Amino acid sequence: MTPFTRLFRSSVGKKYLLGVSGLLLSLFAISHLAGNLLLIQGREAYNDYAAGLHSIPGFLFIEWGLAAVFLVHIAIAIRVSMENTSARKRSYSQHKMQTVGKSAATMKYSGALLIVFLVVHLLNLRFKIVPEVMVPNATDFDAVQHLFANAGMVGFYVLMCIVIGFHLGHGLQSSLQSLGWYHTDVTPKVRSLSFWFGLVMAVGYAMLPLYVMFNYPV
Repeated sequence: MTPFTRLFRSSVGKKYLLGVSGLLLSLFAISHLAGNLLLIQGREAYNDYAAGLHSIPGFLFIEWGLAAVFLVHIAIAIRVSMENTSARKRSYSQHKMQTVGKSAATMKYSGALLIVFLVVHLLNLRFKIVPEVMVPNATDFDAVQHLFANAGMVGFYVLMCIVIGFHLGHGLQSSLQSLGWYHTDVTPKVRSLSFWFGLVMAVGYAMLPLYVMFNYPV
C-alpha cells in the first residue's frame, strides 16, 4: 500500500487531502477570475492573456496537474460524504444529524452542479464548442463573445457563478478547519473571511457574462 493510498483511506488523511485540494482550487479560482477580468479591457487584452497562458513552458502539464487536483477533490468529497451519511445514520443525535446533514447536503448538491458546469465550461471555452465559432481561426474572445450572446447561456452561467461563490465560501471555511484552523478565537474570523471570499467570487464571476452580453454584442 502506497503512502497516498494510506492517506486516502484514513479519516484524518481524507480530511487533510480535501482541505489542501480545496485551498488549491480556491487559489485557482482567484487567479482565474483575475485573468477573466481582462475581458473588461477588451478583445486584445483578453486574447493576449490567453495566448500568454498557452505559451508558458509545460502549460499542458500544469493543466493536467490542475485536473488531478479537481479529480482528487471530487473523489474524496464523494467518499467523505458517503461515510458521513452512513455515520450519521448509525450514531448521531437527531438534532446534530439535522444540522450537519443540511450543511453536508448543500455542499453535496452544489458540488454535483459544479461538476456539470465544469464539463460545460470546458466544452464551451477550452474546446470552443460554441455555435458560430467552430472555425480554426476563432479566438478565445470570439468564443466568449458568441457564448454570451445567448441570453439562456448567460442566465445559466450567472446562476452557476452564484453556486461557485457559495461552494467556495463554505469550502474555504471547511478546508481551513480541516487543517486545524478551528478555535474559539479563530473560528469567527474564518467564517467572516469565508463569507466575504465566497461573495466576492460570486459577484466577480457572475458580472462577466452580463458585461460581455451588454458591451460586446455579436
